[in-house]
Amino acid sequence: MIKKGFTLIEILLVVVLISVITAFSVPVFSSLVGSTELNESVDKVAHSLRRAQLLAESKSEDSAWGVYIDTDKVVVFAGSDYVTRDVSLDEEYMFNEQINVSGLTEVVFSELSGEPDVTGTINLANTFGSETISLNSEGAVIY
Repeated sequence: MIKKGFTLIEILLVVVLISVITAFSVPVFSSLVGSTELNESVDKVAHSLRRAQLLAESKSEDSAWGVYIDTDKVVVFAGSDYVTRDVSLDEEYMFNEQINVSGLTEVVFSELSGEPDVTGTINLANTFGSETISLNSEGAVIY
């Protein structure tokens, strides 16, 4: 009579194989998620800069428009600076708290011309990489 089933060695072999596959795939998945979060944050900041410039050029709300970058969000605002802005017009875009931001934190674009009041770079980084966004005197956003 033949008995059907799996031996203990076969079951252990399958468990070890699954463990090895998992051990290799978790770091790859983590790296992929981290780099995706960084790219999304860069896109949100670049989009916000371009949006504020467009709103300023079109004299929306008859105001200058700007961008304020905080540790976990970027805010498009109407007004000559973030402190005295019209809060009811704020547009907030959240990003991952593990993103470290350095460089420019506030940029205001002048009405009609859309020229920024400051130029420089915004650096975003996490454990999986870093990206730099440059803003020149004509308001071009380069990344």
